[in-house]
Amino acid sequence: MGQSELNRIEVTIFGQVYRIAGSESPQQIKALALEIDKKMKEISSAAPSLDIQRIAVLASMNIANECSLKLGKVNGLTQQLSLLETEYLKALGQLDPLKHENSILIKDLDYN
Repeated sequence: MGQSELNRIEVTIFGQVYRIAGSESPQQIKALALEIDKKMKEISSAAPSLDIQRIAVLASMNIANECSLKLGKVNGLTQQLSLLETEYLKALGQLDPLKHENSILIKDLDYN
């Protein structure tokens, strides 16, 4: 997406209006701004004496930590999926010999 194709939107974060340009949809940009605003308000409520810069840094750290934890979960699930896929392929590889053995047993039953 080129410079002229960027979505431009105004958002309000912690009482300040920002003009944001990005390749994400306007809805996504608004959702991100709302999340940042919410986090900054939570921190400000918990520690009203902090200045806006510290609130912004703490909000960034909290959001980054949440992302890191979620990424760790995704990586763990990806590893589990990989193991399950390996087990599935192994079981699938055992299926053909079992089908063959089953057909032999059925033929034996038919002859008896």
